[in-house]
Amino acid sequence: MHDKTVTITGASKTYSVTGWRVGWAIANETLTESVRKIHDYLTICAPTPLQEALVTALNFPQSYYTKLAEMYDRKRRFLLKALEEAEIEFSRPEGAYYVLAEAPKDFKDGQGFTDHLLKNTGLAVLPANALYHDKSLGKRKVRLAFCKKDTTLQDVARKLRKLRSKQKLTVRTRA
Repeated sequence: MHDKTVTITGASKTYSVTGWRVGWAIANETLTESVRKIHDYLTICAPTPLQEALVTALNFPQSYYTKLAEMYDRKRRFLLKALEEAEIEFSRPEGAYYVLAEAPKDFKDGQGFTDHLLKNTGLAVLPANALYHDKSLGKRKVRLAFCKKDTTLQDVARKLRKLRSKQKLTVRTRA
């Protein structure tokens, strides 16, 4: 599939520079010719200082990536435990730094749960139907990010515990 594959990636999450929007595509030359044309018409190029910074980042030692993976794994496990303790059903993420959780049955849909969390706990989560082409697939889901400071995640866990004790929600957790 080498001649038919385009791999597109970026620096946003790995290097914590989500606002930069610096990335790259790797493909057979015949495919990159088209990619370059589209890129020229749509974006021109990323600012030179950001490209230079990315070159520096791409030369980080392997230990950077090992520590990054360990940090996100720890944060992921922490948020999953908080969701389990709050008895909120979720899908265990395998790669992203987001968790998709089900709105408890007490709520009409993910938007209702989102509104409730914001109003009653101050937690801001994303109704996940925005992430689906077929909106019905994400209707009852919300997205929580764990790429946050530890103190923020601790606050989320505290607020979820408080929500659980107030609401006595009756849901189960799934792996």
